[in-house]
Parts: sequence; structure tokens; C-alpha cells
Amino acid sequence: MFGFQAGIGAMLSRWPVNAGRYPASAYLTVWWMLVALQVASAVWYVLPSRALHKTDHEAETTAF
Repeated sequence: MFGFQAGIGAMLSRWPVNAGRYPASAYLTVWWMLVALQVASAVWYVLPSRALHKTDHEAETTAF
């Protein structure tokens, strides 16, 4: 968990600090990057499963 928080801080630190805070655009950009990472992870999680089921189904149909 600490590594995840440190990563977010590292990404935010790429923007200049204004009045002791990062600009709102920095937070929006980092959050959209996290959303994109989660979507990519979900696709990666689902696709191998679908390919495996397709291979299993092909093996069943050719066995009969």
C-alpha cells in the first residue's frame, strides 16, 4: 500500500507546486492514469480467461 501511495506522490511531483498545493489538473491527470491502469488490468484479467475457455471448447468439440 505504501508503494502505491509513493507512486501517486511521485507522479504528482512532476507538476509545479502553487501556493503549497499541486494544481487540480495534476490530480485529474493522475486519477485518469489510475483509471486507465485499472481498465487495462481488467482487460488483461478477462482476455486470457476467454482464450482458455475457447481452447477448451475447441478441444471438446473435436473430441466428439
